[in-house]
Amino acid sequence: MSSDTDTALAPETEGAGNDNAKRQQILAGAEQVFLKQGFDAASMDAIARTAGVSKGTLYVYFKHKKDLFQTLILERRRSTAESLLDFQNSPEPPEIVLLDFARRLMDKVVDPKQVALIRTVVGAVDTFPELGQTFFAAGPEFGAIRLAAYLDGQVARGRLRCDNTREAAWHFMALCFHPTVTGSIYFGLPSPPKAELEQRCQSALRVFLAAYGIVDTNKLGL
Repeated sequence: MSSDTDTALAPETEGAGNDNAKRQQILAGAEQVFLKQGFDAASMDAIARTAGVSKGTLYVYFKHKKDLFQTLILERRRSTAESLLDFQNSPEPPEIVLLDFARRLMDKVVDPKQVALIRTVVGAVDTFPELGQTFFAAGPEFGAIRLAAYLDGQVARGRLRCDNTREAAWHFMALCFHPTVTGSIYFGLPSPPKAELEQRCQSALRVFLAAYGIVDTNKLGL
């Protein structure tokens, strides 16, 4: 098992370049190692080999395994949230936008790589609680903030009724997540069939609109 404090001085011959392509190459290799071996078992040697770089080059960009993992979390989780929440200026009514968001969110939370990433974080938080904090802030909390901003706009346009859009955003995401996330992440259950995921998405939207919507959910056929 590798040390949690793997460190080394970067050789001067490697330089301190800020080559984004090389950085992404390292992150891609690190992701493979972390998801396969877990945080504790992963070593900087294995990450360098998998990424196809020298260990010296690896340390130019990341001095500690923990820093590398935190960066990976930030980049992967934020890009995921941004791809899911790209509807800020959509002209579609909220029932259309939110159902599409729910479908994409459900597809993401059952993705094997996403499941493995969450399990890796959970496995490391006892030793490094800041990793869990980073994951939460970059993922679920970031998503809730972006979704709340969208809901604010819909409330202002008279399409939804809500006094606390941040709370409403958490409500909608929770309706989407459970029981899918609980089963996949914590109990290793297989991903539900597409038809079942679709039913859960529509159910989440129906409950959300019953609490915050102005539209008649019966007319939506949900």
